[in-house]
Amino acid sequence: MAKEEEGALAKLMKFAKTKEFVIFKCVVTIVLSIVSIVLASEAFNALDAVVGDITGILDNWGTPPVTEFTLTNATACPSGWEQYPDVKWRGLEAGACACPSGATSGGQTWTSSYTSCNSNQTSAGCQQDPALSSINMKYWRNRLICLRRESEAAYNRDDDYIRPRVSEPDSCPSGYVFCGGPGTTYANGFAHCARTDLGCPLTSYDILKPSDAAYSGFPSNYGGFFDGYGSTDNSEYDMLGRVGTDSYVESSVTRFDEALPVVDVAIGFAPPCITGPNQENYDSATSWSSSNNDVTNDPPSSCNEADPRYVEIDSLSEAEFMREHFLRESACAGISANNWANYDVYSSAGSSFDCRSASLGGGCLVSLSSGRSCTSTDSICTTRVRQSRCGQYHHVYDSGTDASERLKLTYRRQLLWQDDCPSYRDVADKEDPLTDLRDAQGALFTINTITNVIVMIVACLVIYNQVMGDVPCVPYEGEKEKKFIEDLQGKYSVVIKLIKFIPLIIAIVAVGKIARFFANKVEGCGDQWTQDAMDYLGRELPAVEQTNIQILIVDLLQLMLPLILIIFKKLFGKKEGEGDEKKPADEV
Repeated sequence: MAKEEEGALAKLMKFAKTKEFVIFKCVVTIVLSIVSIVLASEAFNALDAVVGDITGILDNWGTPPVTEFTLTNATACPSGWEQYPDVKWRGLEAGACACPSGATSGGQTWTSSYTSCNSNQTSAGCQQDPALSSINMKYWRNRLICLRRESEAAYNRDDDYIRPRVSEPDSCPSGYVFCGGPGTTYANGFAHCARTDLGCPLTSYDILKPSDAAYSGFPSNYGGFFDGYGSTDNSEYDMLGRVGTDSYVESSVTRFDEALPVVDVAIGFAPPCITGPNQENYDSATSWSSSNNDVTNDPPSSCNEADPRYVEIDSLSEAEFMREHFLRESACAGISANNWANYDVYSSAGSSFDCRSASLGGGCLVSLSSGRSCTSTDSICTTRVRQSRCGQYHHVYDSGTDASERLKLTYRRQLLWQDDCPSYRDVADKEDPLTDLRDAQGALFTINTITNVIVMIVACLVIYNQVMGDVPCVPYEGEKEKKFIEDLQGKYSVVIKLIKFIPLIIAIVAVGKIARFFANKVEGCGDQWTQDAMDYLGRELPAVEQTNIQILIVDLLQLMLPLILIIFKKLFGKKEGEGDEKKPADEV
Protein backbone atom coordinates (compact mmCIF):
# COMPACT_ATOMS: atom_id res chain seq x y z
CA MET A 1 0.00 0.00 0.00
CA ALA A 2 2.83 2.37 0.92
CA LYS A 3 4.52 1.65 -2.41
CA GLU A 4 1.28 2.40 -4.26
CA GLU A 5 0.92 5.75 -2.43
CA GLU A 6 4.56 6.58 -3.11
CA GLY A 7 4.05 5.72 -6.75
CA ALA A 8 0.97 7.94 -6.97
CA LEU A 9 2.83 10.85 -5.41
CA ALA A 10 5.73 10.27 -7.74
CA LYS A 11 3.36 10.39 -10.70
CA LEU A 12 1.87 13.61 -9.32
CA MET A 13 5.32 15.14 -9.10
CA LYS A 14 6.09 14.01 -12.61
CA PHE A 15 2.85 15.60 -13.84
CA ALA A 16 3.70 18.78 -11.93
CA LYS A 17 6.78 19.16 -14.13
CA THR A 18 4.89 19.16 -17.39
CA LYS A 19 4.60 22.34 -19.43
CA GLU A 20 0.82 22.20 -19.33
CA PHE A 21 0.66 22.06 -15.54
CA VAL A 22 3.19 24.88 -15.12
CA ILE A 23 1.13 27.11 -17.43
CA PHE A 24 -2.06 26.10 -15.61
CA LYS A 25 -0.49 27.13 -12.27
CA CYS A 26 0.47 30.49 -13.69
CA VAL A 27 -3.02 31.14 -15.06
CA VAL A 28 -4.53 30.24 -11.67
CA THR A 29 -2.07 32.60 -9.98
CA ILE A 30 -2.99 35.46 -12.33
CA VAL A 31 -6.72 34.90 -11.77
CA LEU A 32 -6.28 34.78 -7.97
CA SER A 33 -4.20 37.97 -8.09
CA ILE A 34 -6.87 39.82 -10.07
CA VAL A 35 -9.58 38.63 -7.68
CA SER A 36 -7.50 39.81 -4.71
CA ILE A 37 -6.98 43.28 -6.25
CA VAL A 38 -10.69 43.68 -7.08
CA LEU A 39 -11.79 42.64 -3.58
CA ALA A 40 -9.32 45.03 -1.91
CA SER A 41 -10.47 47.89 -4.16
CA GLU A 42 -14.15 47.29 -3.36
CA ALA A 43 -13.46 47.23 0.38
CA PHE A 44 -11.44 50.46 0.31
CA ASN A 45 -13.94 52.37 -1.83
CA ALA A 46 -16.82 51.37 0.46
CA LEU A 47 -14.92 52.54 3.54
CA ASP A 48 -13.70 55.78 1.98
CA ALA A 49 -17.29 56.84 1.29
CA VAL A 50 -18.68 56.05 4.75
CA VAL A 51 -15.80 57.69 6.66
CA GLY A 52 -16.58 60.93 4.81
CA ASP A 53 -20.26 60.57 5.76
CA ILE A 54 -19.52 60.22 9.47
CA THR A 55 -17.06 63.12 9.42
CA GLY A 56 -19.69 65.29 7.71
CA ILE A 57 -22.31 64.38 10.33
CA LEU A 58 -19.92 65.18 13.18
CA ASP A 59 -18.92 68.47 11.53
CA ASN A 60 -22.59 69.45 11.42
CA TRP A 61 -23.08 68.64 15.10
CA GLY A 62 -19.87 70.50 15.92
CA THR A 63 -20.78 73.77 14.15
CA PRO A 64 -22.42 76.52 16.27
CA PRO A 65 -25.91 77.40 15.00
CA VAL A 66 -26.69 80.70 13.27
CA THR A 67 -28.24 83.28 15.58
CA GLU A 68 -28.42 86.29 13.24
CA PHE A 69 -28.54 86.73 9.48
CA THR A 70 -28.36 89.99 7.58
CA LEU A 71 -27.46 91.72 4.31
CA THR A 72 -25.17 94.67 3.76
CA ASN A 73 -23.89 96.95 1.00
CA ALA A 74 -20.48 96.99 2.66
CA THR A 75 -17.45 95.19 1.24
CA ALA A 76 -16.99 93.18 4.44
CA CYS A 77 -19.21 91.79 7.17
CA PRO A 78 -19.35 93.59 10.53
CA SER A 79 -16.88 92.53 13.19
CA GLY A 80 -17.89 89.21 14.74
CA TRP A 81 -20.00 88.22 11.74
CA GLU A 82 -19.23 85.48 9.23
CA GLN A 83 -19.51 85.90 5.47
CA TYR A 84 -21.70 83.48 3.60
CA PRO A 85 -19.51 81.12 1.53
CA ASP A 86 -18.48 82.54 -1.84
CA VAL A 87 -18.16 81.00 -5.30
CA LYS A 88 -14.78 81.02 -7.02
CA TRP A 89 -14.76 81.93 -10.70
CA ARG A 90 -11.33 80.82 -11.91
CA GLY A 91 -10.75 83.56 -14.46
CA LEU A 92 -10.42 83.64 -18.24
CA GLU A 93 -7.55 81.97 -20.03
CA ALA A 94 -5.31 84.01 -22.33
CA GLY A 95 -7.01 84.19 -25.68
CA ALA A 96 -6.31 84.94 -29.31
CA CYS A 97 -3.18 86.38 -30.87
CA ALA A 98 -3.45 89.76 -32.64
CA CYS A 99 -0.76 90.34 -35.28
CA PRO A 100 -0.19 93.74 -36.92
CA SER A 101 0.15 94.16 -40.65
CA GLY A 102 3.51 92.91 -41.93
CA ALA A 103 4.38 90.89 -38.81
CA THR A 104 7.50 88.91 -39.73
CA SER A 105 9.93 86.73 -37.83
CA GLY A 106 12.56 84.32 -39.08
CA GLY A 107 11.89 85.38 -42.64
CA GLN A 108 8.23 84.36 -42.38
CA THR A 109 5.06 86.45 -42.21
CA TRP A 110 2.79 85.72 -39.25
CA THR A 111 -0.95 86.39 -39.05
CA SER A 112 -3.46 86.57 -36.23
CA SER A 113 -4.94 83.37 -34.79
CA TYR A 114 -7.66 82.38 -32.34
CA THR A 115 -5.10 80.30 -30.47
CA SER A 116 -2.45 81.71 -28.14
CA CYS A 117 0.62 83.40 -29.60
CA ASN A 118 3.55 81.11 -30.31
CA SER A 119 7.13 82.30 -29.87
CA ASN A 120 7.48 83.30 -33.54
CA GLN A 121 4.30 85.40 -33.44
CA THR A 122 5.52 87.11 -30.28
CA SER A 123 8.87 87.87 -31.95
CA ALA A 124 6.98 89.33 -34.91
CA GLY A 125 5.24 91.87 -32.64
CA CYS A 126 1.94 90.04 -32.19
CA GLN A 127 0.09 90.65 -28.92
CA GLN A 128 -1.54 88.03 -26.72
CA ASP A 129 -5.13 88.60 -25.59
CA PRO A 130 -4.43 88.62 -21.81
CA ALA A 131 -6.12 86.47 -19.21
CA LEU A 132 -8.61 87.75 -16.64
CA SER A 133 -7.87 86.99 -12.99
CA SER A 134 -10.06 84.80 -10.83
CA ILE A 135 -12.82 86.36 -8.70
CA ASN A 136 -14.31 85.26 -5.39
CA MET A 137 -17.99 85.90 -6.04
CA LYS A 138 -19.42 86.76 -2.63
CA TYR A 139 -22.46 88.97 -3.32
CA TRP A 140 -26.07 87.91 -3.64
CA ARG A 141 -28.53 90.29 -5.26
CA ASN A 142 -25.84 92.95 -4.88
CA ARG A 143 -25.66 92.47 -1.11
CA LEU A 144 -23.06 90.78 1.06
CA ILE A 145 -24.67 88.06 3.17
CA CYS A 146 -23.47 88.02 6.78
CA LEU A 147 -24.36 85.71 9.63
CA ARG A 148 -23.42 85.44 13.26
CA ARG A 149 -23.01 82.30 15.36
CA GLU A 150 -23.55 83.12 19.02
CA SER A 151 -24.78 79.78 20.26
CA GLU A 152 -23.35 76.45 21.35
CA ALA A 153 -22.81 73.54 18.99
CA ALA A 154 -24.65 70.30 19.71
CA TYR A 155 -21.31 68.60 20.35
CA ASN A 156 -17.89 70.24 20.56
CA ARG A 157 -15.38 67.49 19.79
CA ASP A 158 -12.37 69.59 20.79
CA ASP A 159 -13.69 70.17 24.32
CA ASP A 160 -15.77 66.97 24.46
CA TYR A 161 -18.75 69.12 25.44
CA ILE A 162 -22.37 68.16 24.72
CA ARG A 163 -24.93 70.95 24.74
CA PRO A 164 -27.65 70.14 27.32
CA ARG A 165 -30.54 68.18 25.83
CA VAL A 166 -34.17 68.97 26.53
CA SER A 167 -35.43 66.77 29.35
CA GLU A 168 -38.96 65.74 30.16
CA PRO A 169 -41.29 67.50 30.63
CA ASP A 170 -39.84 69.74 27.91
CA SER A 171 -37.51 71.71 30.13
CA CYS A 172 -33.89 72.85 30.10
CA PRO A 173 -31.38 73.12 32.95
CA SER A 174 -30.72 76.36 34.80
CA GLY A 175 -29.01 78.94 32.63
CA TYR A 176 -30.59 77.56 29.45
CA VAL A 177 -33.79 78.45 27.63
CA PHE A 178 -36.12 76.00 25.91
CA CYS A 179 -36.18 76.58 22.13
CA GLY A 180 -38.98 75.39 19.92
CA GLY A 181 -42.40 76.39 18.69
CA PRO A 182 -45.70 74.61 19.27
CA GLY A 183 -45.33 70.87 18.65
CA THR A 184 -41.58 70.92 19.24
CA THR A 185 -41.09 68.51 22.12
CA TYR A 186 -38.63 66.32 23.95
CA ALA A 187 -40.25 63.28 22.34
CA ASN A 188 -39.74 64.22 18.69
CA GLY A 189 -36.13 65.37 19.12
CA PHE A 190 -36.60 68.82 17.55
CA ALA A 191 -36.61 70.84 20.77
CA HIS A 192 -33.25 72.12 21.96
CA CYS A 193 -31.69 74.14 24.75
CA ALA A 194 -29.72 77.36 24.29
CA ARG A 195 -27.83 79.48 26.76
CA THR A 196 -30.10 82.18 28.16
CA ASP A 197 -27.53 84.91 27.50
CA LEU A 198 -27.19 83.90 23.84
CA GLY A 199 -30.80 83.12 22.96
CA CYS A 200 -32.36 80.66 20.60
CA PRO A 201 -30.73 80.30 17.18
CA LEU A 202 -32.48 80.72 13.83
CA THR A 203 -34.28 77.74 12.34
CA SER A 204 -35.20 78.96 8.84
CA TYR A 205 -34.85 81.73 6.26
CA ASP A 206 -37.40 82.73 3.62
CA ILE A 207 -36.99 85.28 0.88
CA LEU A 208 -39.69 87.93 0.62
CA LYS A 209 -40.37 89.85 -2.57
CA PRO A 210 -41.67 93.45 -2.28
CA SER A 211 -45.22 92.22 -2.87
CA ASP A 212 -44.83 89.74 0.00
CA ALA A 213 -43.70 92.25 2.60
CA ALA A 214 -46.41 92.41 5.23
CA TYR A 215 -44.37 94.49 7.64
CA SER A 216 -43.76 98.21 7.37
CA GLY A 217 -40.31 99.58 6.80
CA PHE A 218 -39.29 97.48 3.79
CA PRO A 219 -38.05 99.63 0.90
CA SER A 220 -40.45 99.20 -2.00
CA ASN A 221 -37.72 98.83 -4.62
CA TYR A 222 -35.75 96.01 -3.04
CA GLY A 223 -36.59 92.31 -3.30
CA GLY A 224 -33.84 90.64 -1.29
CA PHE A 225 -35.47 90.30 2.12
CA PHE A 226 -34.95 87.30 4.31
CA ASP A 227 -37.17 85.92 7.02
CA GLY A 228 -35.30 84.41 9.96
CA TYR A 229 -36.45 82.45 12.97
CA GLY A 230 -35.30 82.70 16.56
CA SER A 231 -36.14 84.11 19.95
CA THR A 232 -35.00 83.92 23.54
CA ASP A 233 -38.50 83.91 25.01
CA ASN A 234 -40.75 82.45 22.29
CA SER A 235 -42.25 85.87 21.54
CA GLU A 236 -42.60 87.33 18.07
CA TYR A 237 -40.22 89.92 16.62
CA ASP A 238 -40.92 92.24 13.71
CA MET A 239 -37.23 92.88 12.94
CA LEU A 240 -34.29 90.99 14.35
CA GLY A 241 -31.33 92.57 12.59
CA ARG A 242 -30.50 95.66 10.62
CA VAL A 243 -27.39 96.94 8.86
CA GLY A 244 -27.70 100.30 7.11
CA THR A 245 -31.13 101.38 5.91
CA ASP A 246 -32.26 98.64 3.55
CA SER A 247 -31.26 95.34 5.09
CA TYR A 248 -33.44 93.44 7.53
CA VAL A 249 -33.95 90.03 9.10
CA GLU A 250 -37.43 89.22 10.31
CA SER A 251 -38.05 86.66 13.04
CA SER A 252 -41.08 84.67 14.10
CA VAL A 253 -40.85 81.64 16.37
CA THR A 254 -44.38 80.48 15.62
CA ARG A 255 -43.85 79.74 11.92
CA PHE A 256 -42.27 76.30 12.18
CA ASP A 257 -43.51 73.66 14.60
CA GLU A 258 -40.64 71.23 14.23
CA ALA A 259 -37.23 72.58 13.25
CA LEU A 260 -33.69 72.33 14.58
CA PRO A 261 -31.25 75.27 14.37
CA VAL A 262 -29.68 76.34 11.07
CA VAL A 263 -26.05 75.23 11.00
CA ASP A 264 -24.71 74.85 7.45
CA VAL A 265 -24.98 77.46 4.69
CA ALA A 266 -23.88 77.26 1.05
CA ILE A 267 -23.99 78.96 -2.33
CA GLY A 268 -23.42 76.77 -5.37
CA PHE A 269 -24.74 75.38 -8.62
CA ALA A 270 -26.49 72.70 -6.58
CA PRO A 271 -26.81 71.90 -2.89
CA PRO A 272 -23.70 70.25 -1.44
CA CYS A 273 -23.37 66.61 -2.34
CA ILE A 274 -23.85 63.48 -0.29
CA THR A 275 -21.69 61.69 -2.85
CA GLY A 276 -19.57 63.21 -5.57
CA PRO A 277 -17.75 66.56 -5.79
CA ASN A 278 -19.38 69.61 -4.26
CA GLN A 279 -20.86 72.28 -6.50
CA GLU A 280 -19.63 75.58 -5.06
CA ASN A 281 -16.89 76.59 -7.50
CA TYR A 282 -16.10 76.54 -11.19
CA ASP A 283 -13.94 73.54 -12.08
CA SER A 284 -11.43 75.47 -14.20
CA ALA A 285 -10.82 78.79 -15.95
CA THR A 286 -13.11 79.94 -18.75
CA SER A 287 -11.58 78.86 -22.06
CA TRP A 288 -11.57 80.25 -25.60
CA SER A 289 -12.65 78.48 -28.74
CA SER A 290 -9.82 77.73 -31.17
CA SER A 291 -11.91 78.81 -34.17
CA ASN A 292 -13.93 81.88 -33.12
CA ASN A 293 -14.53 84.42 -30.35
CA ASP A 294 -16.71 82.14 -28.21
CA VAL A 295 -15.75 81.29 -24.64
CA THR A 296 -16.90 78.43 -22.42
CA ASN A 297 -17.33 78.55 -18.66
CA ASP A 298 -16.67 75.39 -16.69
CA PRO A 299 -19.21 75.02 -13.88
CA PRO A 300 -18.93 71.86 -11.78
CA SER A 301 -20.30 68.58 -13.00
CA SER A 302 -23.45 67.28 -11.36
CA CYS A 303 -23.54 65.62 -7.96
CA ASN A 304 -23.84 61.87 -7.85
CA GLU A 305 -26.37 62.56 -5.09
CA ALA A 306 -27.23 66.04 -3.79
CA ASP A 307 -28.04 66.43 -0.09
CA PRO A 308 -31.84 66.96 0.08
CA ARG A 309 -31.58 68.34 3.63
CA TYR A 310 -30.34 71.64 2.19
CA VAL A 311 -33.25 74.07 1.86
CA GLU A 312 -33.17 76.45 -1.09
CA ILE A 313 -33.80 80.07 -0.11
CA ASP A 314 -33.29 81.72 -3.48
CA SER A 315 -31.67 81.17 -6.88
CA LEU A 316 -30.06 83.28 -9.60
CA SER A 317 -29.16 82.46 -13.17
CA GLU A 318 -25.46 82.11 -13.90
CA ALA A 319 -25.67 85.23 -16.09
CA GLU A 320 -27.29 87.32 -13.32
CA PHE A 321 -24.74 86.13 -10.79
CA MET A 322 -21.81 86.94 -13.09
CA ARG A 323 -23.20 90.34 -14.04
CA GLU A 324 -23.45 91.37 -10.38
CA HIS A 325 -19.79 90.58 -9.80
CA PHE A 326 -18.25 91.64 -13.12
CA LEU A 327 -19.79 95.11 -12.88
CA ARG A 328 -18.15 95.47 -9.45
CA GLU A 329 -14.67 95.07 -10.99
CA SER A 330 -12.63 98.28 -11.13
CA ALA A 331 -12.41 98.05 -14.94
CA CYS A 332 -16.19 98.48 -15.09
CA ALA A 333 -16.41 101.45 -12.71
CA GLY A 334 -19.07 103.90 -13.86
CA ILE A 335 -20.62 101.46 -16.36
CA SER A 336 -24.22 100.37 -15.79
CA ALA A 337 -25.91 97.14 -16.80
CA ASN A 338 -27.90 99.11 -19.40
CA ASN A 339 -24.91 100.15 -21.54
CA TRP A 340 -22.42 97.43 -20.56
CA ALA A 341 -22.91 95.51 -23.83
CA ASN A 342 -21.71 98.52 -25.86
CA TYR A 343 -18.19 98.03 -24.53
CA ASP A 344 -18.04 94.47 -25.89
CA VAL A 345 -16.71 95.10 -29.40
CA TYR A 346 -17.05 91.42 -30.33
CA SER A 347 -20.79 92.03 -30.49
CA SER A 348 -20.90 95.84 -30.89
CA ALA A 349 -18.22 97.87 -32.62
CA GLY A 350 -19.51 101.37 -31.89
CA SER A 351 -16.65 103.86 -32.20
CA SER A 352 -17.67 105.80 -29.10
CA PHE A 353 -16.99 102.68 -26.99
CA ASP A 354 -13.63 101.90 -28.59
CA CYS A 355 -11.20 101.45 -25.70
CA ARG A 356 -8.74 103.80 -27.40
CA SER A 357 -11.16 106.72 -27.08
CA ALA A 358 -13.76 105.77 -24.44
CA SER A 359 -13.31 107.32 -21.00
CA LEU A 360 -14.69 104.22 -19.28
CA GLY A 361 -13.97 100.51 -19.65
CA GLY A 362 -10.64 100.10 -17.90
CA GLY A 363 -8.42 100.69 -20.91
CA CYS A 364 -7.44 98.46 -23.82
CA LEU A 365 -6.63 94.78 -23.51
CA VAL A 366 -4.19 94.80 -26.42
CA SER A 367 -1.95 97.64 -27.59
CA LEU A 368 0.20 97.20 -30.68
CA SER A 369 3.63 98.78 -30.83
CA SER A 370 3.82 102.40 -31.92
CA GLY A 371 3.33 102.77 -35.66
CA ARG A 372 1.89 99.26 -36.07
CA SER A 373 -1.72 98.67 -37.10
CA CYS A 374 -4.00 95.80 -38.06
CA THR A 375 -4.75 94.76 -41.61
CA SER A 376 -8.28 96.02 -42.30
CA THR A 377 -9.52 92.53 -43.17
CA ASP A 378 -8.05 90.95 -40.02
CA SER A 379 -11.10 90.79 -37.74
CA ILE A 380 -9.14 89.05 -34.97
CA CYS A 381 -6.71 91.93 -34.71
CA THR A 382 -9.14 94.79 -35.35
CA THR A 383 -11.58 93.70 -32.65
CA ARG A 384 -8.92 93.05 -30.05
CA VAL A 385 -7.28 96.43 -30.30
CA ARG A 386 -10.72 98.00 -29.65
CA GLN A 387 -11.79 95.69 -26.80
CA SER A 388 -11.71 97.13 -23.29
CA ARG A 389 -11.16 95.19 -20.10
CA CYS A 390 -14.76 95.72 -19.03
CA GLY A 391 -15.88 94.65 -22.49
CA GLN A 392 -13.98 91.40 -22.01
CA TYR A 393 -15.96 90.72 -18.82
CA HIS A 394 -19.16 91.32 -20.76
CA HIS A 395 -18.04 88.86 -23.39
CA VAL A 396 -17.64 86.14 -20.75
CA TYR A 397 -21.08 87.04 -19.37
CA ASP A 398 -22.69 87.10 -22.82
CA SER A 399 -20.94 84.20 -24.55
CA GLY A 400 -19.90 81.89 -21.73
CA THR A 401 -22.98 81.58 -19.54
CA ASP A 402 -25.54 78.81 -19.81
CA ALA A 403 -29.22 79.70 -19.45
CA SER A 404 -29.87 76.36 -17.73
CA GLU A 405 -27.28 76.95 -14.99
CA ARG A 406 -28.50 78.50 -11.75
CA LEU A 407 -26.76 79.40 -8.51
CA LYS A 408 -28.62 78.42 -5.35
CA LEU A 409 -28.59 79.97 -1.90
CA THR A 410 -29.19 77.18 0.64
CA TYR A 411 -29.02 76.23 4.30
CA ARG A 412 -29.14 73.01 6.32
CA ARG A 413 -30.29 72.56 9.89
CA GLN A 414 -28.58 70.61 12.64
CA LEU A 415 -28.97 66.93 11.80
CA LEU A 416 -31.58 65.17 13.89
CA TRP A 417 -30.35 62.69 16.53
CA GLN A 418 -32.86 61.29 19.00
CA ASP A 419 -32.34 61.60 22.76
CA ASP A 420 -32.77 57.90 23.49
CA CYS A 421 -29.96 56.90 21.10
CA PRO A 422 -26.20 56.64 21.72
CA SER A 423 -24.80 60.07 22.48
CA TYR A 424 -22.97 62.36 20.07
CA ARG A 425 -19.82 61.33 21.92
CA ASP A 426 -20.47 57.63 21.26
CA VAL A 427 -20.65 58.31 17.53
CA ALA A 428 -17.60 60.59 17.61
CA ASP A 429 -15.60 57.88 19.39
CA LYS A 430 -15.94 55.75 16.26
CA GLU A 431 -14.51 58.38 13.90
CA ASP A 432 -10.82 57.75 14.63
CA PRO A 433 -11.16 53.93 14.49
CA LEU A 434 -13.04 54.32 11.20
CA THR A 435 -10.31 56.59 9.83
CA ASP A 436 -7.61 54.16 10.99
CA LEU A 437 -9.52 51.33 9.36
CA ARG A 438 -9.85 53.30 6.12
CA ASP A 439 -6.10 54.04 6.16
CA ALA A 440 -5.26 50.39 6.86
CA GLN A 441 -7.59 49.36 4.05
CA GLY A 442 -5.90 51.88 1.75
CA ALA A 443 -2.46 50.52 2.68
CA LEU A 444 -3.77 47.01 2.06
CA PHE A 445 -5.11 48.01 -1.35
CA THR A 446 -1.81 49.65 -2.33
CA ILE A 447 0.44 46.84 -1.09
CA ASN A 448 -1.95 44.20 -2.40
CA THR A 449 -1.97 45.78 -5.86
CA ILE A 450 1.83 46.16 -6.04
CA THR A 451 2.57 42.63 -4.81
CA ASN A 452 -0.04 41.01 -7.02
CA VAL A 453 1.18 42.91 -10.08
CA ILE A 454 4.71 41.61 -9.37
CA VAL A 455 3.37 38.07 -8.95
CA MET A 456 1.43 38.35 -12.23
CA ILE A 457 4.49 39.66 -14.09
CA VAL A 458 6.56 36.70 -12.86
CA ALA A 459 3.77 34.30 -13.84
CA CYS A 460 3.72 35.81 -17.33
CA LEU A 461 7.51 35.36 -17.57
CA VAL A 462 7.09 31.69 -16.70
CA ILE A 463 4.41 31.22 -19.36
CA TYR A 464 6.60 32.94 -21.95
CA ASN A 465 9.59 30.78 -20.96
CA GLN A 466 7.54 27.61 -21.24
CA VAL A 467 5.99 28.49 -24.60
CA MET A 468 8.63 30.60 -26.40
CA GLY A 469 11.90 29.72 -24.67
CA ASP A 470 14.31 32.47 -23.62
CA VAL A 471 12.65 35.66 -22.35
CA PRO A 472 14.24 38.76 -24.00
CA CYS A 473 13.99 41.01 -20.92
CA VAL A 474 15.43 38.46 -18.45
CA PRO A 475 19.20 38.01 -17.96
CA TYR A 476 20.87 34.67 -18.71
CA GLU A 477 19.80 32.03 -21.18
CA GLY A 478 18.71 28.43 -21.15
CA GLU A 479 18.93 26.67 -17.79
CA LYS A 480 20.36 29.73 -16.02
CA GLU A 481 17.37 31.80 -17.10
CA LYS A 482 14.99 29.07 -16.01
CA LYS A 483 16.74 28.85 -12.63
CA PHE A 484 16.51 32.66 -12.26
CA ILE A 485 12.75 32.65 -12.95
CA GLU A 486 12.38 29.63 -10.70
CA ASP A 487 13.97 31.59 -7.83
CA LEU A 488 11.67 34.53 -8.50
CA GLN A 489 8.66 32.28 -8.17
CA GLY A 490 9.79 29.91 -5.50
CA LYS A 491 11.56 32.13 -2.99
CA TYR A 492 10.91 35.79 -3.65
CA SER A 493 7.24 35.46 -4.61
CA VAL A 494 6.50 33.76 -1.30
CA VAL A 495 8.15 36.65 0.59
CA ILE A 496 6.21 39.20 -1.46
CA LYS A 497 2.93 37.41 -0.73
CA LEU A 498 3.67 37.30 2.99
CA ILE A 499 4.07 41.12 3.05
CA LYS A 500 0.36 41.51 2.24
CA PHE A 501 -0.75 39.74 5.40
CA ILE A 502 0.34 42.54 7.78
CA PRO A 503 -2.17 45.28 6.72
CA LEU A 504 -4.77 42.60 5.95
CA ILE A 505 -4.77 41.23 9.49
CA ILE A 506 -4.76 44.78 10.94
CA ALA A 507 -7.84 45.64 8.84
CA ILE A 508 -9.69 42.45 9.85
CA VAL A 509 -9.09 43.12 13.55
CA ALA A 510 -10.00 46.83 13.27
CA VAL A 511 -13.31 46.36 11.47
CA GLY A 512 -14.56 43.86 14.01
CA LYS A 513 -14.31 46.42 16.83
CA ILE A 514 -16.72 48.95 15.34
CA ALA A 515 -19.01 46.97 13.01
CA ARG A 516 -21.38 45.90 15.79
CA PHE A 517 -21.99 49.48 16.99
CA PHE A 518 -23.42 50.65 13.68
CA ALA A 519 -25.21 47.36 13.04
CA ASN A 520 -27.09 47.22 16.35
CA LYS A 521 -27.17 50.49 18.30
CA VAL A 522 -28.14 53.36 16.00
CA GLU A 523 -31.35 52.16 14.39
CA GLY A 524 -34.02 54.87 14.09
CA CYS A 525 -31.82 57.61 15.56
CA GLY A 526 -31.54 60.18 12.76
CA ASP A 527 -33.35 61.66 9.81
CA GLN A 528 -33.68 59.56 6.68
CA TRP A 529 -30.31 60.47 5.20
CA THR A 530 -28.34 60.48 8.45
CA GLN A 531 -29.89 57.10 9.17
CA ASP A 532 -28.99 55.91 5.67
CA ALA A 533 -25.34 56.73 6.39
CA MET A 534 -25.47 54.85 9.70
CA ASP A 535 -27.31 51.90 8.15
CA TYR A 536 -24.82 51.85 5.30
CA LEU A 537 -22.04 51.52 7.86
CA GLY A 538 -23.99 48.78 9.60
CA ARG A 539 -24.19 46.89 6.31
CA GLU A 540 -20.84 47.73 4.80
CA LEU A 541 -18.55 47.17 7.78
CA PRO A 542 -19.51 43.48 8.11
CA ALA A 543 -19.28 43.27 4.30
CA VAL A 544 -15.78 44.78 4.43
CA GLU A 545 -14.87 42.26 7.12
CA GLN A 546 -16.12 39.41 4.93
CA THR A 547 -14.29 40.82 1.91
CA ASN A 548 -11.04 40.95 3.89
CA ILE A 549 -11.55 37.34 4.95
CA GLN A 550 -12.08 36.43 1.28
CA ILE A 551 -8.85 38.27 0.42
CA LEU A 552 -7.12 36.29 3.18
CA ILE A 553 -8.41 33.00 1.74
CA VAL A 554 -7.34 33.96 -1.79
CA ASP A 555 -3.89 35.01 -0.55
CA LEU A 556 -3.53 31.78 1.43
CA LEU A 557 -4.37 29.80 -1.70
CA GLN A 558 -1.74 31.78 -3.60
CA LEU A 559 0.77 31.12 -0.84
CA MET A 560 -0.03 27.44 -0.33
CA LEU A 561 0.14 26.44 -3.99
CA PRO A 562 3.92 26.92 -4.37
CA LEU A 563 4.59 25.75 -0.82
CA ILE A 564 2.80 22.45 -1.45
CA LEU A 565 4.79 21.91 -4.62
CA ILE A 566 8.05 22.77 -2.83
CA ILE A 567 7.21 20.22 -0.11
CA PHE A 568 6.40 17.60 -2.72
CA LYS A 569 9.68 18.33 -4.42
CA LYS A 570 11.65 17.93 -1.19
CA LEU A 571 9.87 14.69 -0.23
CA PHE A 572 9.55 12.91 -3.53
CA GLY A 573 11.40 14.82 -6.16
CA LYS A 574 14.77 13.12 -5.51
CA LYS A 575 13.52 9.54 -5.81
CA GLU A 576 11.41 10.19 -8.83
CA GLY A 577 14.08 12.29 -10.45
CA GLU A 578 17.10 9.96 -10.06
CA GLY A 579 19.05 9.87 -13.30
CA ASP A 580 16.96 12.70 -14.65
CA GLU A 581 18.94 15.90 -15.06
CA LYS A 582 15.86 17.85 -15.85
CA LYS A 583 15.07 20.25 -13.03
CA PRO A 584 11.58 20.71 -11.60
CA ALA A 585 9.52 23.34 -13.31
CA ASP A 586 8.81 26.70 -11.77
CA GLU A 587 6.68 26.97 -8.66
CA VAL A 588 4.04 29.63 -8.32
